[in-house]
Amino acid sequence: MGLGARGVVTEAFGVSMAALLWYRMSNVVNLRQTRKKRARAEKQERAAENRVAFGRSKAERKAGEAQRLKEKRELDKKSLKS
Repeated sequence: MGLGARGVVTEAFGVSMAALLWYRMSNVVNLRQTRKKRARAEKQERAAENRVAFGRSKAERKAGEAQRLKEKRELDKKSLKS
């Protein structure tokens, strides 16, 4: 069993210190991109919750608008005009 450049046992793993360093260097993570991905995921999750809580289908919105217009017309028919 030999020691690597920094006193790390390398033969125990069957790889050289250079290979270990290459492996560690190949997993570099861009923190800015990671934060943006996390923010996008949280935003999508919040949007999904809002769609469930507040969302209505297009048909429901049209039906509600038609109902409001009908009620307004009926109220206008009954109003006193001066």
